[in-house]
Amino acid sequence: MIVYHGTTKKFDHFDLAHLGTGEGKSKFGVGHYASSVYETAALYAGKCKGRTKYVYTLDVPELTDANHIVSAKPPHKTIIEKAEEHVGEIPDEAKSSGKSFRKYIGNFIIGNKGTVKKMIGSLSVEGEIEVSKFLYNKIGVLYLVWAQSQARPDNGQINVAILDGSIISIKKIEKVKLDEKGRYIEGSNQNVKMKKKSSTRIAEFIKQYYPEYWGDQSYPIAQSVFFHTKKDNHWILSNMSSCPLEIEGIPFKCSEHLYQTLKFATPDSITAVYDANNAKMTAKHWQKLDGHRRADWGQICVDVMKFCLQKKYEQCPEFRKELEKTKGYNIVELQDKKNDKEASRADAWGVKTKGQNYVGPNLMGRLLMELRRDGKMEYKLPDDWNQMLKKIGRNE
Repeated sequence: MIVYHGTTKKFDHFDLAHLGTGEGKSKFGVGHYASSVYETAALYAGKCKGRTKYVYTLDVPELTDANHIVSAKPPHKTIIEKAEEHVGEIPDEAKSSGKSFRKYIGNFIIGNKGTVKKMIGSLSVEGEIEVSKFLYNKIGVLYLVWAQSQARPDNGQINVAILDGSIISIKKIEKVKLDEKGRYIEGSNQNVKMKKKSSTRIAEFIKQYYPEYWGDQSYPIAQSVFFHTKKDNHWILSNMSSCPLEIEGIPFKCSEHLYQTLKFATPDSITAVYDANNAKMTAKHWQKLDGHRRADWGQICVDVMKFCLQKKYEQCPEFRKELEKTKGYNIVELQDKKNDKEASRADAWGVKTKGQNYVGPNLMGRLLMELRRDGKMEYKLPDDWNQMLKKIGRNE
């Protein structure tokens, strides 16, 4: 979904630490404000302090019933049910609109008490910040939404408060000019060169979104099995081992092929990675190009890997058999290289040899041990995950 953000500031990512440095109002809740209408974003830029006005073109995940709350409409029942798991039964009056729902929960979270009318009447800035965190982290709500025009609320034009900057991909920045009434002058926009930034490492995603898998682990070598190259006895445990899969009727060469394909959101990138001889290397190229990798990849990367491993477990008998044979041993993805220095570290997926131990985050090994223990993986995928596969060129 493409939306637009107006400001007088230049930056390369969105961060709520800068709350209040723009127009300074949060009438519809705390978040990064954007609009589906370019001219509206330019209008907001005109209300900010600063001479130069910018409009940012943003790519964010599409709206689904379960990921947004509309200010003037009742929240979807899924959102209400999830919220009640945390705050108890919510009065009907507080469920009558997204605005009342947000304010009631915000007051509840910060410990305010009173009549329902009072609880939905007003909410402090502290409460707005806390309810945005709650809706995003606990319920999975990405957006607070309100109609662009109150007179024509169903014309499809909306404004949104995006609750977390990590789901935002900046596609373009343009300098714009406004007339004396603060309105966008058509055709005045000029492209602003964006700083090229390096791809975010998966370790940073894990630290932020999957803290239970963050940090180094240590495994005695004598009590562990490893996979590293195709010559190793346990190579079939590797994500790159040849275990063909079929997902939604589409064939994949291995679980790594599936994982790399699911990283992306545009037809060009998805098709290129799917068709590549080396999906991993091709994916490295495409994720360096802005706007191709899923905007929410950091939040789902481990869940997607769990999904891939579950499908491998279901469809590859040799993999299941080998996993069973490792019972009683730790499983590690070994990343030792020739001439490794003692201080060298493994990446998020594996380990390196340190004396009599294997040391590293070992995310892949830990997921494999979970699968071996439980026979299944618990994961949550976004609603549109299978729609991405339909963007593969040969399947359109």
